[in-house]
Amino acid sequence: MTILLVIIGGGLAGFLYWKVFGCAFGICPLSQNKYMSTLIGALLGLMVFTSSSCSAQTNEEHREVNPTTIQSSIVNEDVKPEVFASKIGTENTVLIDVRTPDEYAEGHMPNALNINFNAPDFVEQMEKMDKSKIYLVYCRSGARSGRAADLMSSSGFNTIYTLQGGVLGWNQPLVK
Repeated sequence: MTILLVIIGGGLAGFLYWKVFGCAFGICPLSQNKYMSTLIGALLGLMVFTSSSCSAQTNEEHREVNPTTIQSSIVNEDVKPEVFASKIGTENTVLIDVRTPDEYAEGHMPNALNINFNAPDFVEQMEKMDKSKIYLVYCRSGARSGRAADLMSSSGFNTIYTLQGGVLGWNQPLVK
């Protein structure tokens, strides 16, 4: 928006230069045509604007930041079974199976909560959870868990890992 205003301002200045001075000072190649004067004024305005914005960027204060104190904004990552397994049981993690209760009953990961993605109250159940925890989400093949993770991310959950390939790609025993 600012660039547009600068270009318009430069064009207006070029037009006024043509209107006021014209060929009065013998510089006719630039000022004999109102369109050429307007174009040159617009280009000069753009050059002034871009050079001043570049110099403003170099004068900004640089701050040292300690990377250990920064919490990443949102992690929504589909990880391999080995990585998923290494995260199970770590501090602040919650393991969620988003399959149907029947699928869950056939076999699930130990200590997994069953929150059916296809249930009409999935969003309500999700909103009750602590958004600052780390969530490990899985389903049968990875499709529902991916959609659930996207929904969780858009609802403000910070860290979600989904199991690549779902339980079909899981090589560890499930419990009933």
